Amino acid sequence: MHAYMDSPTLQQRMHLNKVVFLGVPVEESLVSRLHYRYHLINHSHDKNFIRLRRQMLDWQPDYQLAIYNIMGTKQGSTRTDGEVPHIQSEMLMSLLAGHPTINYHQKNYTNTTHSQLHDRTIILDYIAKQLWQTKGDY
Repeated sequence: MHAYMDSPTLQQRMHLNKVVFLGVPVEESLVSRLHYRYHLINHSHDKNFIRLRRQMLDWQPDYQLAIYNIMGTKQGSTRTDGEVPHIQSEMLMSLLAGHPTINYHQKNYTNTTHSQLHDRTIILDYIAKQLWQTKGDY
């Protein structure tokens, strides 16, 4: 997302229809013990997140876009996939608030580590369904 938002040329030439995030830390200064709340957007110390927030405030796509934020929760935990705390991925919601053409979808797979997000059949099937099936197909 950083590369796309940093490039006016990419934004002009390439419209994103669907984007899938797999355990992506969007905001890396918040600790795992925190629960997601929108107001945390004002407490970030992550320079990349702050820059991305400014860029997204100005970004108003005039087309529909679906963003899928897929996370895992490792066995014995409720807050992390073992590498990325949920709060760091959940902050994506804050960046997308107020964008009328962006549909945000968040899914959490229990007993799934960060590396398993990339190879579990159930997750890959879900991604394939979101990316390639039309509404009439399911």
